[in-house]
Order: sequence, then structure tokens, then C-alpha cells
Amino acid sequence: MNYLIVVANGEMVTNRRILGVHTLTTYDERVYVFRDATGAVLFSAPFDSVVYIEQV
Repeated sequence: MNYLIVVANGEMVTNRRILGVHTLTTYDERVYVFRDATGAVLFSAPFDSVVYIEQV
């Protein structure tokens, strides 16, 4: 699966495409973690910094 994620840090906003995602996990509603099929972390972001997530 592939995802588009928008992350904000203060006034800086970034768009990221994350490719090859096997699992998307949240931990205690604090962190999003995107992992590939081997379990390696592709990307992680604090829950309160994520503005938008879409599977594309």
C-alpha cells in the first residue's frame, strides 16, 4: 500500500509519499508508525503533527 501524509511542525508543512507500506500502527494515540513487509520502519510521526493521511 502507498500513503500520502501531510505533517505540520510549527508553521512548516510537508507532504510525503510513503511507498511499500505493509502495516500502519498507532501507539497510545501518540505516534503513527509505517512499516514494510519485513517490519522495518519506513516513516514515523507524532500523532499531533499529522494533519492528513490518505491511502493512494
